[in-house]
Amino acid sequence: MDKAEDLSFLFKRIEDDSRLRVTHIALYTAISMCWIRSQYKTEFRISRKELMLMAHIDSIATYHKVMRELIAYGYIVYAPSFHPLQASTVSLIINRKEDAVVS
Repeated sequence: MDKAEDLSFLFKRIEDDSRLRVTHIALYTAISMCWIRSQYKTEFRISRKELMLMAHIDSIATYHKVMRELIAYGYIVYAPSFHPLQASTVSLIINRKEDAVVS
């Protein structure tokens, strides 16, 4: 599957998921943009500050809530760094049934 098809599949999945709200879609879109910028690496680095700016999320509490839900709903795998100078890592999950991570 090429990367355009991967993105198409991922966004179709979002479109069909009634649990997701505007903040989920905005944050997931920002994460997808980081994935593209990383040249489609399986695991790539993200910055909370950058994602919040890109997704137009003003509240840290909202950011963490939406990240937790994206993890729980099977859209991403997230590994926080807990280090102020080191970015966290994330992977997009293409197909929850197979737990396939985007490569």
